[in-house]
Formats: sequence, structure tokens, C-alpha cells
Amino acid sequence: MNLSRWARVLSRVILVPLLSAGQMMSDAKPKIWGIEIARPSGGFLGVSIGERTFVVRFYDQDKGGIPADVFRGSVRGREMGQVDEAAQEFLVLRASEGVLYSPARVFPPYNFKAQVNLVSAEGEVLETYVVNVLDLNRPAGMKDES
Repeated sequence: MNLSRWARVLSRVILVPLLSAGQMMSDAKPKIWGIEIARPSGGFLGVSIGERTFVVRFYDQDKGGIPADVFRGSVRGREMGQVDEAAQEFLVLRASEGVLYSPARVFPPYNFKAQVNLVSAEGEVLETYVVNVLDLNRPAGMKDES
């Protein structure tokens, strides 16, 4: 077998699948991290918990990441890793690099509902959402019936 034939065989075996995989990657829909919430003004929020912190990311209509358009946020929830069932937690979400983060204070199990507030620089609550954090543990497509 000569060198040019080897080159043709290798190009069909190696390059064509790589190019196809690259095309599939470019056709993939953008993914929102965590629980996807549609905003009334357009765009989306992604609420997740990472390294014991609440994280709220902001997305446009095409689900591309954008900087936070609010000054700060807050999360209020019951039993955020607390033993006392009546305990209410209140966490301030601070903006950093276009994302809202809470202090590192959220412990498993993540089986509670949380109220997420987005706040302007003047302290006015602009948007409020209730998030079932248990949805972070569910496979895609399964939602809470309650």
C-alpha cells in the first residue's frame, strides 16, 4: 500500500468522524446550569447549588450567558441543611463576575423550597421566584407535582 492510499484511509477513518463531532457540537443547544426559570422581561435564570453556595446565573432569550442585571439578591428557605425544622435561613446573594453567589452556607440534603429575590441598587425587590431545590436532584424532565 502506498503512502497516498494510507492518507486517504486515515482521512476517512479519523478526520470525517472528528469533523462530524465538531458539527454536532456547534449544533448543540446552549444549556442553562441548574433549574431553568423564564423571566417575565425575557431571558432566563439558572439557579443551582455549587460548593455549598447558591448560584444564580443570567441568560438571554437564546440561552447565552449574560452579566447580572440586578444589584444583588436574596434567598430565604426553610431547613437549608439545618436540624431544626422551623429554622428559616436568609442568605444575601452578592454579584461577582456577572453571577450572584451566596456565602458558603447551604448543606445537603437539598430537599427544600427556596424563595429567590432579585433586588435593585435602591433595595427594591424586582423579581421573586420560588424554587424547589429538590429539582436539582431529579433527572431531566421530572418535575414536582405539588
